[in-house]
Amino acid sequence: MKKYILIISLLFLPKMICAQRTDITEQCLDSIKKIYSCDRAHRFWNINNLICVEKEHKYGVIDKYGNIIVPIQYDFIHAEEIPILSAKIDGKYGFLDSIGTILIPFRYEDVKIFRDRQVTSAKLNGKWGLINQNDSVILNFDYEDATIYTGINIFLMMINNKWQLFNENGKQIIQNKIDKISISFLSPGLFIRENNKWGKIDEFGNIIIPIKYEYINEVTVDRTVQAKRDGRYFLLENNGSETEIVGVSQGK
Repeated sequence: MKKYILIISLLFLPKMICAQRTDITEQCLDSIKKIYSCDRAHRFWNINNLICVEKEHKYGVIDKYGNIIVPIQYDFIHAEEIPILSAKIDGKYGFLDSIGTILIPFRYEDVKIFRDRQVTSAKLNGKWGLINQNDSVILNFDYEDATIYTGINIFLMMINNKWQLFNENGKQIIQNKIDKISISFLSPGLFIRENNKWGKIDEFGNIIIPIKYEYINEVTVDRTVQAKRDGRYFLLENNGSETEIVGVSQGK
């Protein structure tokens, strides 16, 4: 009888160790790995009490009490900044909530993460479009590529090798057809190029530096933006105002 009690205690002790903690420790992760014979286990930094586990190159989610939230059957699982999990199974991507319910069916060839947005980009039948968290189509699947930047509340969609910018409602926010994009590191926004001229938009897609410069560059050392127009060099403010640089070459 004592032998059976000891075996039962050993089985439940790792779960008890985790359950009694307010955080998920390395000891807790090791215990979960032993219980489920997992190869790896790590905590999600942004979803409390959940642990991502890997076993034979398949992924699942277990809570700190040892309950399986998401079966260990997925090829990929990623926790987003909001409590949503993007995952992949049988070559298709979809989304789960933090209790394992399928929010968006696994039918997409690729997806971008939602982060803190209600809308993201997804790829279906070789083309990109926009969907929301209810899997409603916000922008038709007509685009060759898609890009989302952290902290930028716009969606970049490529068609005919040109980028177009849309908001979360699927409305095109500027009519320019952009051929190149570069993120700004000094302030929220993107540098955009159209017909070999550069300018800048803010995080909502408003043009704040006119698209008229042959060259534009952020110099992170002294936190300035330098630009070239008509053979002259300027320091630019984020509102588009210029101060000409006399006798100074472009920043590197």
